[in-house]
Amino acid sequence: MMLALATPADAQPVTVEIVAVGHAETPADRYEISGVIVAGADSDTAAAALLAKRKQAVLDQVAAAGANAVIRDGSEFELFSSDPAAAMSLARGNVDAKVEGKNQVSAIVTITAPNRAAIDKVKAAIASIPGVRNTGTPLSSLNDAAAARRVAKADAMVKAKTEADGYANRLGFGNAVLTAISEKTDFSAMFQANNGKVPALAMFQKSTDDTVTTEVTLTVTYRLDTKR
Repeated sequence: MMLALATPADAQPVTVEIVAVGHAETPADRYEISGVIVAGADSDTAAAALLAKRKQAVLDQVAAAGANAVIRDGSEFELFSSDPAAAMSLARGNVDAKVEGKNQVSAIVTITAPNRAAIDKVKAAIASIPGVRNTGTPLSSLNDAAAARRVAKADAMVKAKTEADGYANRLGFGNAVLTAISEKTDFSAMFQANNGKVPALAMFQKSTDDTVTTEVTLTVTYRLDTKR
């Protein structure tokens, strides 16, 4: 927080700049797991055919569980580069998977479902398919985080106004009048506003719970008017 006080001979207004973190808790409406399907054989053609068979088996089980799946060629390394949160979850739950033959191929599968029951069902179903690596912990998120961010922003504004009113009361000023709002905040300000804890940025908002935490950091400036 930064406070600028004016001297009696100075015509500049007194302002206070406050960094506030708004918080919102929202029920998850998107559950996701990512896994790797591997296959091996003595020839590239045979390996590709076996991988195709296993891909279809995964798609069939996903559809039966009421979920959706997207499959693309790739390895665990490529999954990490495209979705670190999913890759780390996969690594935590990973088990050794034997791959047949010297020619190996793999594909990444990402499965989404609207509720935990469906994602748990599909996770259990595909675990029995040969060549499917353990898919780790289901991650929860929001299909549309905009509403949650609005709630978090409103919470941040309430906190900022409370702080500004506190300055005004302690220093003998009148009203605290809003003059500026910024959503651009550097990391040092985030640490100060969170007592050293990094806020949950949008790109890392996947959770393992049924509730998704959304945090928004605002820098809010108030003018402290003199009492009349």
